[in-house]
Amino acid sequence: MEAAAAGADDALLLNTRGNLAEATAANIFIRVDGKWITPPVADGALPGIARVLLLESGVATEAGISSQILQRSDAALLVNSLSTRKVAAIDGRGLNLNLVWPN
Repeated sequence: MEAAAAGADDALLLNTRGNLAEATAANIFIRVDGKWITPPVADGALPGIARVLLLESGVATEAGISSQILQRSDAALLVNSLSTRKVAAIDGRGLNLNLVWPN
């Protein structure tokens, strides 16, 4: 409800330590320093099928994502078994929508 009130299509969920866990219905992958990362299951991410495939293929790696790391991202994707969606902005900060996945 908070995300909808802010005009967002989805929300990012944080764990009790304030690290990024996932979106409401998808795993999140962010691009930092040219590399794709996703939160580890230990941080609250669900072990989604598409997430596992991307990790196993080497397209992305797991890493804890603090708010500082999230602010350094230049692109983000929401991934689940049904779709891959580009993230236009996080907290009003625009992200690169022209990247081809995977990069």
